[in-house]
Amino acid sequence: MCSLCIARWWRCYWHTSRPAATSAFAPDNPSRYGRRVSLRETFWPLLGTWTGVERLASGPSARAMIVFKLDVHDLVVTQDYRRVRDGGDEYTGHGVFMIDPSSGGLLWWLFESSGRPPGPALGSWSPDGLILLANGAEHRLAVVDDQLRYRISTIDTEVDQLVGSYRRISGH
Repeated sequence: MCSLCIARWWRCYWHTSRPAATSAFAPDNPSRYGRRVSLRETFWPLLGTWTGVERLASGPSARAMIVFKLDVHDLVVTQDYRRVRDGGDEYTGHGVFMIDPSSGGLLWWLFESSGRPPGPALGSWSPDGLILLANGAEHRLAVVDDQLRYRISTIDTEVDQLVGSYRRISGH
């Protein structure tokens, strides 16, 4: 069992249905799971610029913008993130997603304004969207009814640290 499965009553889709040596899975059509797809195909629902409001466990809500785009000949997806609280406190990050050529798994690095060096987080697509595990937190991203939903919760207690809802302002 992987870290995506730990502390959950379910087993992640990654380990219950993927054949060996496959790459990322397209999130919008379960019949395509199990075959190799490109990052373009996999991330298509997320690509673009999103803006919205986040509810934070540590205080009041904040405005946020997230940009997902293909880069480096479609070998990586980059993510730019900016959150501004009402008092002006700002948090920024730059994420990089890529497929691990040896395992076919999804990897994510988030370089953030806190200055902590990133390690690769593991990710996978489930029927409910993208799931990432990083530093004891589970990140879930999904596009539902043309809205991007982003939730960060602790793995051990499943307490929400951030819940965001965003609308696309540009992109495909």
